[in-house]
Amino acid sequence: MADTKTITVRKFCGVDIDINDFYKSFPFNEKGKQNHDIYSAFTTPKIKVEFMGFVWVYIGDSSNQQPFINKETKATGTISTDVDDIAFDFLKRSYDTSKFPGIIDQYGNWKNGRTRNSSGKQVNENWMPAAQFKFTALNEKLASISTGSKANSRKHHKTQHPNNLKDYEEQGVAAVEAGLSRTEVALKDWFLEETDFDGDFDTSRFLSQVVNKVLARTANEYALVNQDIDNQKFADDYKITNSTLGGKIALYKAKDGTAGMKYFTDKILSSGGYPPPTILYTDAYSPEECGYMVCAFLDKLQEMHENTFNYVNNKVSSITIDSSVFAKDFILGVIPNLDRGTQKQLLKQGSLVSVEQYIKDSGYKPKKKNTSSQSNANLNSFFGTN
Repeated sequence: MADTKTITVRKFCGVDIDINDFYKSFPFNEKGKQNHDIYSAFTTPKIKVEFMGFVWVYIGDSSNQQPFINKETKATGTISTDVDDIAFDFLKRSYDTSKFPGIIDQYGNWKNGRTRNSSGKQVNENWMPAAQFKFTALNEKLASISTGSKANSRKHHKTQHPNNLKDYEEQGVAAVEAGLSRTEVALKDWFLEETDFDGDFDTSRFLSQVVNKVLARTANEYALVNQDIDNQKFADDYKITNSTLGGKIALYKAKDGTAGMKYFTDKILSSGGYPPPTILYTDAYSPEECGYMVCAFLDKLQEMHENTFNYVNNKVSSITIDSSVFAKDFILGVIPNLDRGTQKQLLKQGSLVSVEQYIKDSGYKPKKKNTSSQSNANLNSFFGTN
């Protein structure tokens, strides 16, 4: 709710803040002065933007969470440490009118500034200053994503976390869901014309990379992977049954590359061969890719296990130690995030799916690798199958 009265001054953390002071740093329609470029920054080929003025906006309605949620713009959502840092600045300096405030549209919906709003609530402030614009666009949802993206670009966002590649990926996914044509050309045009991607990153290096990830995430198969699970909460709530393992549960992301090596070093070698009970999770873009990530992670563990024996045999010529079967009983299972088999029911129950069943559900078929350490024989040995 914007303040439609003529009130321009309100107390903020004990200090009188006059929203007209924003004009000192961001002149608009002042004789002899050029309008600040922020007022035209959100106009694009598909969005017409008109500045309406600075206003105070009430954010104290607990039933309205729109002023605080920015999932479409930031991959991580609102970062709690950012909220704390800004809240500390508010308590120390009140609201700094030399920085452009959050943005609302003609209907009072927030387009930018949600982290600052969360900080305001943290210091018990129910009114926040905002810059109000009138947005005219054929697709208002798409225009909202564009505006939020631009407001968080390096061009305009001087303090807290400007857009990174993950954020642009999130924005691209939201844009497709909002009606943008799901083609490589349409996505590239949108990033170049409706966001400040080319000002934040080298397009020749990163644009195709982000577009390809958006295309993968918006494919039909992506809908079969639940990306909204709070993996940490799942692990915190999980109760171990029928296991001799003790200690705090470790939550670990199964992926290819060096993840398995890092786990082996940090959790197995450092504990003298007694790793903690471990829950795995994946967040790839398709069920088959999720299955591959689990297999690749386990392959690497098997490889590292064998390498420890080979190292000893190579260093100590007087003995030969046969590599033992690498037991996987410390892996409690995988968080069920696939729309396959019984995984939806297991998730509701707070239960894990076994490694073997997870890979079977994923549809991934382990292939014979060129390296001996990643052979089918090793994989079957790891799973305890013939």
